Amino acid sequence: MRIIIEGYDPVDRQLVRGELAGVDRAQTQAADIVTLQFDAAPADNSASSGGGDGAAAAPPAAPPANVVIKQNPTLLQKARPGDVRVGACVWDGGFILSAILEHRARSGALRLAGARCVELGAGCGLAGLVAARLGASVMLTDQKEVLVHARGNAAKNKALWMPAPPGPAPRGPQQQQAQQQRQQAQDAGPPPPGSAGVMPLDWAAADMAEAAAAVRRAMGGRIDVLIGSDCIYPDPAGCKANAEAFIEACVALCDADTVALITYEVRIPEVREALLGAARARFNLRLLAAEEVPDGWRSERVETFEMRLL
Repeated sequence: MRIIIEGYDPVDRQLVRGELAGVDRAQTQAADIVTLQFDAAPADNSASSGGGDGAAAAPPAAPPANVVIKQNPTLLQKARPGDVRVGACVWDGGFILSAILEHRARSGALRLAGARCVELGAGCGLAGLVAARLGASVMLTDQKEVLVHARGNAAKNKALWMPAPPGPAPRGPQQQQAQQQRQQAQDAGPPPPGSAGVMPLDWAAADMAEAAAAVRRAMGGRIDVLIGSDCIYPDPAGCKANAEAFIEACVALCDADTVALITYEVRIPEVREALLGAARARFNLRLLAAEEVPDGWRSERVETFEMRLL
């Protein structure tokens, strides 16, 4: 997996394009467009015969389609910790989580094809859209003000799933027929595999439980995989940044057999301890070892937790 970055250099007044084999925040968050490009899976040599019968190795599996993310670096530059504008660009944890999802899906360690997946704090929606590219049925969630990024990127990748809009039926037979078709699709269950819906869910809000219940209904009452990247960080006052509320949202979305994969960038030890304490009270938690993160995507700052309900 590699990152292709594209943007405009205001000094040289020209478009720039580059390729990264790992995370480089200074470059990724300065880019207007970030593309995740996947490699083909290695060829399956199990079909080859040692007896010289001429049997050829199976060809490499086709890689998933690229995931293209539109960012807003200018908006991010104006953001403060805790500001919704931090969702205008992808952070390191999003790239690392995407690499882990792709690696686990390819190795068979995590079944994403046909799985129902929810991303918390989706921001630009990168990890969720990677899961969709790998065959999952995905719901991207975040604060309502941030969802414009996830929705736009889902549409850009031709993965956006649109359920029936709320409110009275539109006038005219064609509009009514279109709404009826969308309603039938929504009633039939979650987004189709390979696509992503978008719904608001703010774990710090008073209506978190209702929002989580709505997401569960939209996913057909079952969530197989829960993902989140860099959702917890200190606010301007240095507080623990709603770690307990975040974990309660995870609990509300998890079933007994749901696997949750959460990446977290360590900035302040007290915030990390608050997150771990809240998580261990409700989940069996395991910190992924360095060798479980694909080569080129390991970071001393970013940890990945695998969680399952107690």
